[in-house]
Amino acid sequence: MDESLGSHDQAPDPHELLDSALAACIALTLELYIRRRNMAVTSLRVTMDHVESKDDAGQVVYVLKRRIFIEGESSEAERARLLEIADKCPVHRILVGEISIEFELV
Repeated sequence: MDESLGSHDQAPDPHELLDSALAACIALTLELYIRRRNMAVTSLRVTMDHVESKDDAGQVVYVLKRRIFIEGESSEAERARLLEIADKCPVHRILVGEISIEFELV
């Protein structure tokens, strides 16, 4: 952000906000699932990182890198299911789906 606008260069950039929204949504979705299933998970943390690169056509590709840290006793089957559930969070579904943005300048 521009310091002249009062942010003092402390505000997150839009990519960080998107990363945060996705991480929070994944964490909440997993927490609800874990509670409903009474799983023996003692700690849950989701981190996001992103990189921008270009594809073969020169188009910018935004790659989100998700890391999910789960502590507690869980089987491989439970861990695999948690990865499936993470993909069902509403923000993830929006980002991987088709997005249409309508603009209006008033």
